[in-house]
Amino acid sequence: MNKLNAQDIAKLLGTIPKWKYMKSTSGESIYRKFEFKSFETSWAFLTRVAMKSHKMGHHPKIINEYNMVEIELTTHDVKGLSELDFKMAKSLDKAAI
Repeated sequence: MNKLNAQDIAKLLGTIPKWKYMKSTSGESIYRKFEFKSFETSWAFLTRVAMKSHKMGHHPKIINEYNMVEIELTTHDVKGLSELDFKMAKSLDKAAI
């Protein structure tokens, strides 16, 4: 797994328009806030996230408050973003429907 450069990140961000690029002292990540109709539907989404995370071997930072779920993705092994982060983001977008 390789760390993506700025050009690759910009290109891949175009494929996940609801996600935002973030850069901090701890590295690079992508972030999205999901909003659901209720706590139960947000929790059902989190169950799907858990299963996808397990299958892909990629575990996101998750914050849940009632009907809101915030997810941040980064690849710790490369201390930045990899293609796996973008694959996971696309998978989570599909799981949110």
